[in-house]
Amino acid sequence: MVDLDNINKAFQDGLQLTKGAVLRQLMTDEALFDRVEQWSPPTCLLDAGVLRQSIADGAWATAYGQYCTWHKGEDKRYALRHRQGK
Repeated sequence: MVDLDNINKAFQDGLQLTKGAVLRQLMTDEALFDRVEQWSPPTCLLDAGVLRQSIADGAWATAYGQYCTWHKGEDKRYALRHRQGK
């Protein structure tokens, strides 16, 4: 099993840095500043189940695409053999 804690922490740190930069830019609008300041990022940004399923879906899509490419080549070879009477 893959431990996503360090990845989630990196995302959290990045979001906190982004939040700080946005807050510095918004110092002129007090109401907006207050709303942004109260926001905090979610505790978990990566879900292992969703990540696992997405990787599996991508692998199937890639494999199917490669199969289709291979099969088209086989169809062409088959057609050539039959046109030539072999």
